[in-house]
Amino acid sequence: MATEPNLIRRHAAFRRFWLARAVSLIGDGAAMIALVLLVSRENNAGTAVSLILLAESVPRFFGPLAGALADRVGVRRLLIVTEVVQAVVFGVIILARPGLVALVALVVVAASASTVFSAAGRTVVPRLVDEPDLMPANAWLGTAFNLQAAVGPVLGGLLCAWAGPRGHCC
Repeated sequence: MATEPNLIRRHAAFRRFWLARAVSLIGDGAAMIALVLLVSRENNAGTAVSLILLAESVPRFFGPLAGALADRVGVRRLLIVTEVVQAVVFGVIILARPGLVALVALVVVAASASTVFSAAGRTVVPRLVDEPDLMPANAWLGTAFNLQAAVGPVLGGLLCAWAGPRGHCC
């Protein structure tokens, strides 16, 4: 009997990791649209949107430091902690509805946690799949990242439209 050619079907641990990563990345894409729509109602909307986008982007420049942290800390614990930090941050944003300065700070925290997760996540893949499957596994992770850009904003826009005038983002 031939071996299953599909990496996702063949490696249950990688499948779970990929699915969790894809869901998280899509959520990140949706959250970014919601945040941009939220701050676009500010008096200085252009400045507010710019600050949110900078807060999301700047922590990514520290990816190499995040990689060093991933090398020194238990990866499983680091992955869990960074996802929990992001969930808590977005929970605080939803419940507290902070002002712009606090919102920017919270977005920096969430983006920093995401940066650490990405660095740590790359070290996990060789532990989940065999050497010949590394290239397809990385391609699958690239697909998850592309889902962030393709599906996340659509989902975020739909959720904001659905939330209506009482919603947090419109």
